[in-house]
Amino acid sequence: MNDWIVKLPRAVLCALVAAAGAAGAGPGPGAEVQRLVRSAPAAAVVAGHTLRLDAYAWRDFQSVSPPGGRPLRVRVQVAAAAGCAVPDGLDLDGLWVSDGSEWWELNVESAPPTGAVEALGVNGPKLDPGTLVDVVARIREPAGTVHWIRAAAVAVQRTS
Repeated sequence: MNDWIVKLPRAVLCALVAAAGAAGAGPGPGAEVQRLVRSAPAAAVVAGHTLRLDAYAWRDFQSVSPPGGRPLRVRVQVAAAAGCAVPDGLDLDGLWVSDGSEWWELNVESAPPTGAVEALGVNGPKLDPGTLVDVVARIREPAGTVHWIRAAAVAVQRTS
């Protein structure tokens, strides 16, 4: 993360985010994205396959971590109903997490190729271990169709 961004005054940061959104840099935390994230279903039907989201959330408090622990990380994997395969070509390109009162967009890092649709969300909030969060993923089909899917009540784990 660029440390200089954190030090910018809030008004300047808001102006930069608005300008990036207007320049087509991708959807920001606009009202439409917030509505879609909040209303994401627990399952999505893609190419005739019912998909769900499996998620594991944790904070690292190992001795090599900074004081107070590292920010939240979330590993997610798209899974299909029993006996079905996840359709080819899906891209998991957005992750959000909520503690019930606030929403945060996580930076998405691709997971090592395993043949599954999965990703790692990093730089989340510093929520307490045991906090229950909802995790929402944005999935794109090869033709560009977007689906939203939620894993509800995922407990933040502690590693130490």
